Amino acid sequence: MRTCPICGSPAKKIFDKEFNVSCGDYFEGYRLYTDNIGPFSLHACGLCDFAWYPEFDAWSDSDFLARIYNDDYHLCDPPFEYERPASLAMWLNSFLGDRTLLDFGGGEGTLATMLRSQGKLATVYDPYYGNTTLPAGTYDIVTAFEVMEHIPDQDWLIGSLLASCSDAGVLIFSSLLRTEIDDQDWWYASPRNGHCCFHSTQSLKMLMEKHGLHVHSLSDELHIAARTIGSLDRYKGLNAPRISGQPKFRFVQPWSAMAPI
Repeated sequence: MRTCPICGSPAKKIFDKEFNVSCGDYFEGYRLYTDNIGPFSLHACGLCDFAWYPEFDAWSDSDFLARIYNDDYHLCDPPFEYERPASLAMWLNSFLGDRTLLDFGGGEGTLATMLRSQGKLATVYDPYYGNTTLPAGTYDIVTAFEVMEHIPDQDWLIGSLLASCSDAGVLIFSSLLRTEIDDQDWWYASPRNGHCCFHSTQSLKMLMEKHGLHVHSLSDELHIAARTIGSLDRYKGLNAPRISGQPKFRFVQPWSAMAPI
């Protein structure tokens, strides 16, 4: 029996999913990557409801680059290149002011570039794209949009984000919370996107507490964490833009036939 990487409680397999199924399939209504290369097994914790694909745990950076973040990655997540950064840049620009920002996992740096064009103090770091050297120093705001679900080692991720965050700063990050996953499917849990970890409200709270953080969710996908309640309270009233969208299709025959929802 596997144990949960967040709380250490027993976990069980809830379904198998073909590796090449992507989130984009659920929006387009067909398989974007047609080759079946084998299933990944989603496991879920019986206590905190954290879910993950253990197969990703043994992957190296080279594996992720070759099998996920390759020339075909744009197929599974079209908003990654422009639509999502543009929406988030508009939102951040409304309250960023003169605070410094590091966009962790920010791809080619589109979000940071958009913010700088508005006179904001923003930079980017991504281990797989663009600026692969982590900038020195700390920042008032560290963002990680659609990053958390891509990182098998959640403790490493939070530690890395905190290392770049000033003591009075905040982490602003997105990841769709697991409100329910039945024993058949969940569109967001699609391996081809590199999605390997899925938090519930409880597991997210437990992870943050482990690192001495307070967390507040602006929505089911946008969250803010800080070392102090005072730093967190400053941002609780923000409106949350929608990031991931709503799928239009579902699988009616795993993993081939799809139908409108």
